[in-house]
Amino acid sequence: MGQDLLLDEATSALDNESERLINEALDRLRAGRTTIMIAHRPSALALADELRRRMRQEFGLTISVGISFNKVFAKLGSDYKKPDATTWITRENYPQLV
Repeated sequence: MGQDLLLDEATSALDNESERLINEALDRLRAGRTTIMIAHRPSALALADELRRRMRQEFGLTISVGISFNKVFAKLGSDYKKPDATTWITRENYPQLV
């Protein structure tokens, strides 16, 4: 079994091109590892959907993922829809969701 990988805001201070390059490298690094990524950027939505897909495919598990501009709303988003969903809480939509 590979080593676990925890990334907290790994690309938050990068421009879009640098983020793309780092994410390509992380894709290779994540292979065979359990990976938990904390991110507050729109690109996190695609990553969350890929994570859900792979968890279903490889382990038969469903997960719910929350994405937001702060950790409290991200946690709320992960509990918002169950058992298999990605919820994105933004500064614009949080009044309707909370």
